[in-house]
Amino acid sequence: HATFRFSFAGGGITTGDLEEQRGSIPARLRHIATRTGVEIIDPFPFLCPAGFCPALEENGEPRYRDIDHLRASFVRDHVEVLDRTLSKDE
Repeated sequence: HATFRFSFAGGGITTGDLEEQRGSIPARLRHIATRTGVEIIDPFPFLCPAGFCPALEENGEPRYRDIDHLRASFVRDHVEVLDRTLSKDE
């Protein structure tokens, strides 16, 4: 279980700092996915545009309910990658 350190005071975290904290986790997940034939849903390109992962929305609402989990309202309103992934025809 990895815990990423977001700074609400600083408004978020840079993707460089996030990658440093993630360490070898992405490579290990890609290896497992290749072996098992599953698709990885990587939320970070969506959550961290332009090299920064904001902790707050433009209106000041937090994206996260705690250090590890997005708020349900943020996911419902913004995370369309899950809709596309879950509705794929097989």
